[in-house]
Amino acid sequence: MASARTYEDFIDQTDFDRDSFGFAVSAARMEKHKKTLAYGKNLPKFPTINPIRTQNVNVLHAKLGIAGEAGEIFDAQTKDEVKNEVGDILWYIAALLKEYDLDFPEVMEANIQKLANRYKGGKFTREEALNRT
Repeated sequence: MASARTYEDFIDQTDFDRDSFGFAVSAARMEKHKKTLAYGKNLPKFPTINPIRTQNVNVLHAKLGIAGEAGEIFDAQTKDEVKNEVGDILWYIAALLKEYDLDFPEVMEANIQKLANRYKGGKFTREEALNRT
């Protein structure tokens, strides 16, 4: 019986640690911005002008929520933690889809079609993934 392979078989541990830490820090910052925007927490005394403010607040809330929860799922270790974080991500995705008058089946069907067009015969291959344009 072959032993299970781990990510260490494919990527450098030091690079992975550095990048995953950076991702977690960025996700935590996005979570802070979401709390400020959506819940009024940590509001600055003197708001600054920022081009991101031109976005619909509900859209930005959903995007920041997805970014923040992505960082939290990265840290999830147990089945219950993963279930909770995936639930949060799905909630924010649903909020984003609502703002664009989209639904999950429509988005999933479009993604299936995109992948079918990308991979010959609609079947994923590692070689085509690495060599796609």
